[in-house]
Amino acid sequence: MSKNTPSKPLVVAAVGGNALLREDQKGTIAEQAANVEQCANELVNIISAGNQLLLTHGNGPQVGLIMLRDSYPGAVIPPMPLYIYNAETQGQIGFQLMNALSNRLVMSNVREEVATVITRVIVDRNDSGFQNPTKPVGPFYSVEVIDALAKAHNFQYMEDSGRGYRKVVASPKPLEIEEIKLIRSILDSGRSVIAAGGGGIPVIRLPDGQLQGIDAVIDKDLTTALLAEQLKADILMILTGVEQVAINFNKPDMKKLGAISVAEAQAYYDEGHFPAGSMGPKMIAAINFVRKTGGKAIITTLEKAAPALLGSAGTVIHP
Repeated sequence: MSKNTPSKPLVVAAVGGNALLREDQKGTIAEQAANVEQCANELVNIISAGNQLLLTHGNGPQVGLIMLRDSYPGAVIPPMPLYIYNAETQGQIGFQLMNALSNRLVMSNVREEVATVITRVIVDRNDSGFQNPTKPVGPFYSVEVIDALAKAHNFQYMEDSGRGYRKVVASPKPLEIEEIKLIRSILDSGRSVIAAGGGGIPVIRLPDGQLQGIDAVIDKDLTTALLAEQLKADILMILTGVEQVAINFNKPDMKKLGAISVAEAQAYYDEGHFPAGSMGPKMIAAINFVRKTGGKAIITTLEKAAPALLGSAGTVIHP
């Protein structure tokens, strides 16, 4: 039974931004709506199976589109701070997911409401990430274009994956979920919640107690794990591009992982099987959640979410 509600297990699930807008798409509203509908068709199975859902989501491709729009030479609106883009996409994607999920629940004769919470996440202004920005964001540019943009807007950039140059920003550790009490109260009322999109809007706490937005990107999976921990969720589910986590990835001795203990997961992590730029943050988020709560963590694809809850798919990390 859930530690959050007496009647339903609480599943905290994270879906990647690439599931909502694929690399080969232009980003039209019709494309995004179709992707969201597909996500909702899968996610509704979690709720209709008798679980309560707290959903987080990525926003990388969507932020990239906004940055491209605002950096275009003919743009009327000047570029905004990155934390504003995060807030904008939280509203956009939150509405799309909430509406699609609500519609699917109605069609499935499941009586449950879904709420979206614009979520701030507190970070430390002295986090080492601010001294050494490493998180690439936004569109890919040629070196000539990015040089001109960097001179105009004073930002750092790096070559990324052989595809061009991108702006790089800090990726500080999430410390507190500012809206945690509100999210908990909505869950306690029996509703499912969409929150902390894009890892949350990064804010710092000023000496007088006020909060101020700051340019950064918080890792979505780390924020999701923090939410799951603080809400004492039963299951943390990270939905990604592979059905199962693998060790010795893309090597002749590659091995896919099914059900493993948290000790095994930690050992594989320590051996360097999960790179920082891909599976690393997902595994460390899963390991931390299982260790701190005694719950279980699942890493799989969106399409395998429902079977994974029954133990027939995905990588399941247990105490």
